[in-house]
Amino acid sequence: MKTQSTKAQGNRELKVSMKYLRLKNQSRKKLCSEEGNILASGV
Repeated sequence: MKTQSTKAQGNRELKVSMKYLRLKNQSRKKLCSEEGNILASGV
């Protein structure tokens, strides 16, 4: 019974917003910067 109700019909699509990608990239740049490394190390 459960296998019939949880199987996906067809291909699944995943949509990611451009705003999310931009913010993620911006956060990654800040964390990888010299200041980000200092703050992350807690020194």
